[in-house]
Amino acid sequence: ILNKKREDMKNIVKYVCIELDITQKALSEEIGVSEGTVNRWSAKPEDVPLQTQKTLKILLENAQLKENQNKLQTALSLLEEVKNTQNIAI
Repeated sequence: ILNKKREDMKNIVKYVCIELDITQKALSEEIGVSEGTVNRWSAKPEDVPLQTQKTLKILLENAQLKENQNKLQTALSLLEEVKNTQNIAI
């Protein structure tokens, strides 16, 4: 399984689909290209245009930022809950 993950990391299309838990069809809709184009890039990752590579990296970064924001929001909510139950100033 680890070797499969390393292999997929070399293929940005497959890597993005795995990390975002989306299909190649969903990725094609997200970036505004045909499903056939994404399928072709998946088979031949060296054909992915530089601008598309940058777009895919931004999609990954955006997903990570959203995940971090959700974690921070959860932490803030927990702190607020503790504050309210303990009557302390944070």
